[in-house]
Amino acid sequence: MRNLIQFWKKDLINKFILLISLALGLSFLVVLYMVLSMPRDSLFSALFKQSRNQIPTMAAVWTETPIPTVTMVVFPSATRQPPTPTRTTFPTATPVPPTPTSTPEPPTALPSSATATLASAFAANCIPQSEPEIGKVVDIVDGNTIKVLIQGEVYTARYLGIQVPQVGDPTELYAPQSAYINGTLVFAKEIRLFKDVTDKDNMGRLLRYVMQGETFINFELIRTGNATALDTPPDSACASVFQEAEQSARQALLGLWKYAPTASVP
Repeated sequence: MRNLIQFWKKDLINKFILLISLALGLSFLVVLYMVLSMPRDSLFSALFKQSRNQIPTMAAVWTETPIPTVTMVVFPSATRQPPTPTRTTFPTATPVPPTPTSTPEPPTALPSSATATLASAFAANCIPQSEPEIGKVVDIVDGNTIKVLIQGEVYTARYLGIQVPQVGDPTELYAPQSAYINGTLVFAKEIRLFKDVTDKDNMGRLLRYVMQGETFINFELIRTGNATALDTPPDSACASVFQEAEQSARQALLGLWKYAPTASVP
């Protein structure tokens, strides 16, 4: 007993816990007594029974809840049949023998460069036989005029027997092309210049037939349609050769004749 009194005085928390435990124990006993001793027809008894009746039992829940039934649907199995092979019959072609021909095959044409060289060499036979001047082309003026260095002096030389598009000609727009072709033939190259009858024109330009290697420049410009023939007597040694070359270029629509095939350039 003495120890209990010391424990009671020592710790207030333990006192508080002990009091709460005693209060709860007494409350439980009071409630239990009231339930056991209350009349059957009392209001509390009726409410207690009603609340008990409203709580469904597991058996009732199991009985009232319907269990869904699973229905299995059986689909008909599709029978796969292998495809029936079909055989395609192709008509039999009767080979046709080649028809014999008696036309001989044409000879193989010479390359264009070789053809041009032969044509120039043949046309150059019209050039009067004289001692040529040797020079190097240093500038291109237009399609038929160049500047050439001869023995340390620069001369302006005009090609004999040809004419290129000038301002006012129907083929004026082709003039730059004509000058360009002239440059590809002679610029920065060594040439030979041949005189016909007249040495210079009224502008002081040398009037010459020009050869670069085996290429007759005057003739080549006409043959390719980059110039037209122009007969200027008495310098007419190659006039007929130049006229034939112009007709050939006109018929083939070469160079300027492609753009103005019916134009007549003086």
